[in-house]
Amino acid sequence: MKRITALLLCVVLFYVLTVPIYAAEPETYNLRVSEYCEAASMSDYRELFRDAESNGIGVVLTRAVLAGILYRIYGSAEDAERVPSDVDVSQWYAAGTAWAIKKNIVPHDGSGSFRPDDPVTRETLLVTLYRCANAYGVSLDAINPWYTFLDGGLMTPEAQTAAFSLQRAGVLIEDTDGFFHYKNSVSLAEGEEVILRFLGTQRDILTALPVSTVEESAPVSDDWFNDVCFIGHSQIVGMQKYSGLSGPDYYAVVGHTAQAVVDYEFYELPDGRYGTLSDALHAKSYGKVYIMLGINDSSLDKNRVEKFMTPMRAILDLVKETQPNAKVYLLSLVPVGRYTPMNELYNPGSTVFYSQLVKTLSREYGTEYIDLFRMMCDKAGYFLNSFNSGDGIHIQSDRYPEIVEYLKRHT
Repeated sequence: MKRITALLLCVVLFYVLTVPIYAAEPETYNLRVSEYCEAASMSDYRELFRDAESNGIGVVLTRAVLAGILYRIYGSAEDAERVPSDVDVSQWYAAGTAWAIKKNIVPHDGSGSFRPDDPVTRETLLVTLYRCANAYGVSLDAINPWYTFLDGGLMTPEAQTAAFSLQRAGVLIEDTDGFFHYKNSVSLAEGEEVILRFLGTQRDILTALPVSTVEESAPVSDDWFNDVCFIGHSQIVGMQKYSGLSGPDYYAVVGHTAQAVVDYEFYELPDGRYGTLSDALHAKSYGKVYIMLGINDSSLDKNRVEKFMTPMRAILDLVKETQPNAKVYLLSLVPVGRYTPMNELYNPGSTVFYSQLVKTLSREYGTEYIDLFRMMCDKAGYFLNSFNSGDGIHIQSDRYPEIVEYLKRHT
C-alpha cells in the first residue's frame, strides 16, 4: 500500500495525497508540482512509463514491462528478491517480474519462468489489474452500467469477474462492436491509458487524466494563429469573442455536440456565405486545426462511447481529407463547477472520462492532444473559481488570453 502513496500521488500531487514517488532500487525520480493545482504534471506521468517508452508507445506491451510498471507503484524490495530464470537481471523490470511472481500478480504457470517478452493480452491485463486491486486493497467502486461483452463467456471465470469489476469501475472503455477481444495483444499506448484509469479509481480521479502530447516550449507569436481554425462549442465561441486573436476562423456554436458539428449547415464560410463544416474545410486550407468537443456529449447512456466517437471520427476524417498538411490539435475538456444545471452529468468523473476518449482519438489519428484541464482545476478536479464564469460550465471571459498563452507554449 505504501507504493500507492508513492508514484501516482507524487509530492503534493494529485488531489489530496502528498507522498514522494517510490523508486525501485537506488534510482530516484524528481517530480514537479503542477502550476495550478495538486495534479500530476506531464513529467510525473513520463517518469512512471519512462523506461517502458524507450522503444516508443506503439510497441506491444510485454509481460515484463507490465510487471515493471506496476512494481514501481505497488512493489517493495523484499518481494523482489528471486528474479525468474528467464529474465535478465540487468533489465529495469527484473525486480518487477520477481515481485509479480511472488505476489501472484501477473498470471504465470508456476514453473519459475516468466516469459518476459510475451505480449500482454487484454485478458491478461484485466486479470493482472484485478489481482493488484485485491492484493493492495484497491476499491473498484461501480460508476458505469454493466456492458455485456459478447465474447465474455469465452474468458476464464477469473477474467470474467475482472472484466465485470473493471468495466463497472470505469477502467475499461467498452468497444462499440460488443466484443472485448480478450485475446488481442495490448499496445503500450493502450496499456498506459488503462493503467492510468485503474490508478484513477483510487483516491485521486486526476490520476486518470490524460496528459498533453506537446511539451512546453518558448511561446510562439500571435502570427501562429493566422492560418488556424477552431472547431467546437461554447468554449470556442468564447475563444472567438475574448481571446484577442484576429487571425483564426471559428466553426463553433453554443451547445454543440460532436454530432451537431457534423450536421450543422450554417457556419459562416470564408467567403461570407453559410454552409457545413465540410463546405468550410473544402473552401480554405489551414496550417493548424484545433478541435474542442465533449462536454455537451456528456451522458450516462450505455452507448455513450459510440455516440461520441462516431461523429468525432467523422470530423477527424473530414479534417484529414481536406487539410492533409495541417497540424491537428485535440483539446481536452475543461473542469466544471461544483454546482451546474446538470450536475449528474457535469462532474470530474465525466469530464475525465470524455478527455480519455479524446486522447484515444488523438492516438488513433496521430494528432496532438493538449491538456487544458489541469490549468483550470482545483484539488478536487472542479473549476477554479477564477476560471468559472458562474454557471459552472463556461470560462470566465478575462481568462481566455491566458488560455491563448498556454496554447502558444504548447505547439
